[in-house]
Amino acid sequence: MIEKEYYRLDELQNRFGITVHDIHYLLERRLVNPYFHIENTKFIVESWNKSKFIGYVHLIYRGIVTIPESELAKLLHLKKITPLNYLLSKNGHFELVCTDYGYEPYEDFFTEWQPKYQDEKDRPFFTAKLSPFVSRIPFHSYLKAKREAIKLENLESTEGYIHLENFHTPELKLPAAFNTFKFSDICIQREQLVSVGIFKILEQTKNEYLIEQGPPASNRDSENDSQVMGVLNNKFEELLARILRENQTPSSKLIHKILCTECKLEEDTRQYDIENILLDVVDDVIVWHDIYSKKKQKRCSFRRLENQLSDVRKLI
Repeated sequence: MIEKEYYRLDELQNRFGITVHDIHYLLERRLVNPYFHIENTKFIVESWNKSKFIGYVHLIYRGIVTIPESELAKLLHLKKITPLNYLLSKNGHFELVCTDYGYEPYEDFFTEWQPKYQDEKDRPFFTAKLSPFVSRIPFHSYLKAKREAIKLENLESTEGYIHLENFHTPELKLPAAFNTFKFSDICIQREQLVSVGIFKILEQTKNEYLIEQGPPASNRDSENDSQVMGVLNNKFEELLARILRENQTPSSKLIHKILCTECKLEEDTRQYDIENILLDVVDDVIVWHDIYSKKKQKRCSFRRLENQLSDVRKLI
């Protein structure tokens, strides 16, 4: 498994056993921040300066973004958020567009425009808005068409035309652009999970598991293994036999712990479940795939596991 800068919710559940409820709790306690990944998106970088919004630069950004803490409560309550302001990470990918605003008026977005780039790029996170899109004002288009119609009728001197000539309206407007994120889109940074001790706990659990299971057997009698596997009832019992042969008198609790740990690992990283029959652990019940049965999904409670271990031990 590669080490990542951030993990999505399904990855945290499948790889580390960190549930959505765990993440919800960490967000409520403000122990981690919600991040969202976006592809190439045009932003205007800005900041506050004595209660004024100052715009700096247009750029295209790809990477993770987060939201101001003031909007976190809304995300937790509604399970979605449509932010007006974003925080962009300096670790993202930037493509400079320009340092000129280029539009009038801009008061709807910024009090002032002070073109610069490098100073803002050097921040760990910096505030930005989605670039507005240009939209024509319908009333201005109507007035323009009306003036043209009057000109065609050679009524330039009429009072109505003079009135229209003196009636000025903006031709373009700049509505704000918005993007909505769902709670299920959240990513969590690895460094934040480390800082709150989550990964440290997972690493300790993994080390305890490796110590308890003991060193793997270096020499196996493959012929005897084949004979034993041939008399077992299914792939799950073969998996139990594989664990028993590599560990000296392990307890039922330890084997249950090994199976739970294997379930959380990606298929190509499992030590014992080489045929990838383990599917999930639900309330300490092992769910596995039986390729030989009509009912493909089988469940094994702890009590049933103890009985199966007793039968397998007799055969090996």
